[in-house]
Amino acid sequence: MAEAGLSLLLFVRTSKTDGAGRTLPYFCAGFANYVSHASDRPIAITWELESPLPGDRFVAYRAAVA
Repeated sequence: MAEAGLSLLLFVRTSKTDGAGRTLPYFCAGFANYVSHASDRPIAITWELESPLPGDRFVAYRAAVA
């Protein structure tokens, strides 16, 4: 993407809704660079953030992925 002069902002959330059924907002994780992808339906894409996540967000999203 960088070769084409494009930048990608990655937005993430831990789940679609909270315990009360309300939609959770997305968090802007920052600029990301494509690393790799695997499979399809669903596709798994690996991104590398240009800047690390803040500590509290890192812990929250690490638990959601594990």
